[in-house]
Amino acid sequence: MKFENHDFDHAIQHFADHLVKDYDSTSSGVSIGKYSVEFVKGSKFIKVVSVSWGSRSAHSFICVKPNGEFKFGDILKAASWASPAKNFARGNVLDTDSYKNARWAGC
Repeated sequence: MKFENHDFDHAIQHFADHLVKDYDSTSSGVSIGKYSVEFVKGSKFIKVVSVSWGSRSAHSFICVKPNGEFKFGDILKAASWASPAKNFARGNVLDTDSYKNARWAGC
């Protein structure tokens, strides 16, 4: 499924749903409902935060200010709580096929 730029909010929610569904499929039914995804908007990136059993960690970052290297909606692996790994994009939230291998534990 491909989203247009004006459907960005739906696209990032679809990405979050994908991560929660992946968690639920690997949890063997033991801890369903203990994982969620939150978004923290910054000037260049939206931080995707994994929340599991009360602890929060940076899962990935979504580019919202395109530059020569990354396009709008590109998904970048988290290098730390505050910054993305800028070596290459792991997919794009506007194209669901591009991130089908993203897992709840990281990109």
